[in-house]
Amino acid sequence: MKACFNLDLISTDQLLLFNEIKRVRGKRDYALIATLLATGLKGSEIINIQLS
Repeated sequence: MKACFNLDLISTDQLLLFNEIKRVRGKRDYALIATLLATGLKGSEIINIQLS
């Protein structure tokens, strides 16, 4: 996520929100979010995704 922040793909607030997410599924969640950002979804759209 720090790379996304450094590339200005996400804001400081969004980075902090991502850091607060409990890593229930570990690195797979991180990879999924990074992929969604790379494909053009906005950080605000990703935050609204509900994982079940």
